[in-house]
Amino acid sequence: MSIEDFQMYEQWNREREAESHREPVVRPRPMVLASWGSRVGAYLIDSILLGIPMLFFAWDQMRPVIASLSQPGAIDPITGQTDPELLRQTIADTAGMQLKFSLISVLLATVYYVVCHGSMGQSLGKMLLGIKLVRADGANPTFADAFKRSLVHPTAGFIPVAGGLIILVNGLWPLWDDNKQSLGDKMARTQVVRV
Repeated sequence: MSIEDFQMYEQWNREREAESHREPVVRPRPMVLASWGSRVGAYLIDSILLGIPMLFFAWDQMRPVIASLSQPGAIDPITGQTDPELLRQTIADTAGMQLKFSLISVLLATVYYVVCHGSMGQSLGKMLLGIKLVRADGANPTFADAFKRSLVHPTAGFIPVAGGLIILVNGLWPLWDDNKQSLGDKMARTQVVRV
């Protein structure tokens, strides 16, 4: 072995030693956008989970209305007609119950999505289907991001006739959007990706 070979070997050995102490370069995995079907599936799972307590609430609210209609004297035995005063009261009670039900369900859904998305980026439905909400830069969403994203449904729900259309368009928007974002995602600058 010549001196030049020995020096070259020593140089190579020093470079190898220096290389072993460097931090490995970790390249982030590219984000894979979630499919529309998995988003809809997660939404359906979450809707079922949110619907269970609302069913109990609705039943609790409906029992007095049903009881008032089935009490003696509510229906005239000769004509078969409902007492007009009782009918007016039942309609008023039902309208009040429907408003209360709508407000509570919107509040429950908004709190659920803001807490789940703001704390971990996933609702239970998203967890089960392996998808997650992230900001456009790949970071976890903040509570403010989650709140902005969840505003579409309750806001549109208070717009007569067109509100339902806005909710429908929001759900279908990822089908033709290049980034597969809904209108709520665009407002909050978030995306739904596969985990």
